[in-house]
Amino acid sequence: GIYARFGKKTLLNPPKVNEDFRLNLVKWKQKNSASISETCIHFGYRSPGSVYQWECLYNKRGSQALLGLRRERRPKHGQPSRQEPRRTASSASRA
Repeated sequence: GIYARFGKKTLLNPPKVNEDFRLNLVKWKQKNSASISETCIHFGYRSPGSVYQWECLYNKRGSQALLGLRRERRPKHGQPSRQEPRRTASSASRA
């Protein structure tokens, strides 16, 4: 659907996601009683899961919930996440 509406350019260069984008997307979806896929096509956005999460946050906590969101990246396989501090040999021996 995105390709049919926008062509190859939007698929290769998706829109930049910021606070205004999220808010406009959710408001448009609700105002037009659109499905998630219709909303993704309308905005040229390829992540229906994010749209679902944003709408749930908006419905539970209002527009302010969408303003403070930051994109979280999952750690690469085999690398520690930020919550798990690395232990060095000296700190491991102290423990």
